[in-house]
Amino acid sequence: MTPSAGAGLDAREELVLLARTVGLEAAALVRRERPPGRVGVAATKSSPIDVVTEVDRASEELIRSRLLAARPDDGFVGEEGDRLRGTSGLEWVVDPIDGTVNFVYGIPAYAVSIAVREVDGDVVAGHVVDVPSGAEWAATRGGGAWRWEGERRVPLEIVQHPRARRYLLRLKPDGSVRITLPRGGSARVAREFLDRHTTWLARQLERLAAQPRKPTTWILGTEIFHRGERVRVEAVGPGCVRFADQVVAG
Repeated sequence: MTPSAGAGLDAREELVLLARTVGLEAAALVRRERPPGRVGVAATKSSPIDVVTEVDRASEELIRSRLLAARPDDGFVGEEGDRLRGTSGLEWVVDPIDGTVNFVYGIPAYAVSIAVREVDGDVVAGHVVDVPSGAEWAATRGGGAWRWEGERRVPLEIVQHPRARRYLLRLKPDGSVRITLPRGGSARVAREFLDRHTTWLARQLERLAAQPRKPTTWILGTEIFHRGERVRVEAVGPGCVRFADQVVAG
């Protein structure tokens, strides 16, 4: 059964992973097909600077074919084509090259953006990949936002502080990242700020992972709550305890 509108977190996880798979393939196409120098403009839309290239069209066609092959009942809303209405209650909203003017002039700041939303409703999941750098971000409704570091998810929290005078980046003890915005700041600039500090962030994540962690102390015979039920902690062997159906090395 495919996820539909109102689906739970597991279904949203399936959707965001599909968006990621397709987005990375589209980003590779955009990266591969961009010629040296200035890119030719195939058409304009709302204004002379709202441009479309053949690579935009190729990227959108790839994304559309992959998404609808995986989920044929969903709708699709692209930047370059018509809206396709589905029957599942979900539709994909796509920008095949987010930042086409930058792409045309060789400015390394453009992305592939894919989101899925309830029809005329809220966004359920989304994925963005910066094409030149390969940096990735994703989010699901109810599941938070994060930055991909390989296959590791680094949770992101963006907050605005009225007394902050500049953007601040902090790695929290639990491995999540907090970005503080100054008054008048934006999430877009916060993302660029994070990109400039990826080396520092990777170094701090390695340092955090290498820190010794205090071992968990289990008191035999006590009761704890596990999955909403009270269960007793019992010894099952040297250095191992059991509660309910779980066996843990203590």
